[in-house]
Amino acid sequence: MDNDIIIEEIDSALKKARFTLPERVIKSEDLKELAYSSKNIKQFCLMIKMIFIFHQSNPQNKSILSLLKDSVSKSGYPYNEWLEAIEYLSIWLSKRNSHGCLKDIIQYISCIVEFNSNKIPQSLCILLELMLDTYGFDKKTKSLNIHS
Repeated sequence: MDNDIIIEEIDSALKKARFTLPERVIKSEDLKELAYSSKNIKQFCLMIKMIFIFHQSNPQNKSILSLLKDSVSKSGYPYNEWLEAIEYLSIWLSKRNSHGCLKDIIQYISCIVEFNSNKIPQSLCILLELMLDTYGFDKKTKSLNIHS
């Protein structure tokens, strides 16, 4: 794929995200890091929607990205694997006509990381899949159609 097209898509997505999320919710450098750590534009847009929904419901909270970054730094897993895991869980919930708050999703993944801390290293999505198959996700809310 043409790199110029990809850069144009990212720039366009960043502009839309900046319009959607104010600086108090996500700093410009954090927004860029999120964009360039995302697997693709679709994953980046999903994260923007989830951040927007969280801050609409929790306007007084500090940025949800600070919780995500803290969780990433404590986990030993890279940022991009966390984004993939968040996307995986979001899709898993969507298939069940449910949704989860981004904060609850981050906390669930953090618990998985802690649970597996002394075991054989595996990708975060594989661990997540195993836990969801075994225990499910108990913090479901009604679907908000974030995958539309």
